Amino acid sequence: SDDNDDFSRRLAPHNADFAFSLYKKLAAHPEYQGKNIFFSPLSISMALSMLALGAKGETHSQIFSTLGYSALTPDQVNEGYEHLLHMLGHSQDTMLLEAGSAVASREGFKPVDKFLKDAQHYYQGEAFSVDFSKPEVAVQEVNKYIAKKTKDMITDVVKSLDPDTVMMLINFIYFRGKWKKPFDIKYTKKAEFHVDENTSVTVDMMNKESYYEYYRDWKNFSSIIMVPYKGNTSMMIVLPDEGKMQELEKNINKEHLNVIPLQASGGHYPSPIAL
Repeated sequence: SDDNDDFSRRLAPHNADFAFSLYKKLAAHPEYQGKNIFFSPLSISMALSMLALGAKGETHSQIFSTLGYSALTPDQVNEGYEHLLHMLGHSQDTMLLEAGSAVASREGFKPVDKFLKDAQHYYQGEAFSVDFSKPEVAVQEVNKYIAKKTKDMITDVVKSLDPDTVMMLINFIYFRGKWKKPFDIKYTKKAEFHVDENTSVTVDMMNKESYYEYYRDWKNFSSIIMVPYKGNTSMMIVLPDEGKMQELEKNINKEHLNVIPLQASGGHYPSPIAL
């Protein structure tokens, strides 16, 4: 219903701001210079929001402030995720998008019942016990759970665990989609992918020439293309001009990307693009 959609829309602008803020922090961190950065900001926002169910006072305030939820009440945030997860759960024949959470607690440790009930109600958070005192066994159990929830696409996400761990919050997102305009495998060929100016690797490159939404962003030195899946989902690819990656990372934000589809359809669409 429209009322339910409003719950989710309350979170959207705050989650988008958090996503770009976190990305910029990661991109600027010395540890990640020259490396790929791949993460789900929604997973992080959802996990921290579930953590906030068991927090009070200054801890709760800091979590909400970090996520940009200071203007929202806990009920608004929790109901927003409840309806968001409900909406994502309505998969289509051509697309599957599943999201969920879990609470893995130390054997013998009993979290407050209300926390577990709220985690299950609002975040679809399943609860199970793990013997963290045996780290090797605990790693296997947690990885087995994640692998099951992601159709064995993610199998070894946890490498090690502290034997003193009391509780672990898990969030997963699984997506499977079919391209609206499929790539023909006979046009896939080996080619060099340039990791950076000094490094290149040989990989399989898919090729296709077709009509796609395309936008040239002169202000941010980049080109943007929307590659649609069947259903109502698209992959947005933002390609910076040569040597302009840092400028793009510095300026990119939700307002920048939010207007691109509108501007693309206002004169730049359709355009024949070779992918």
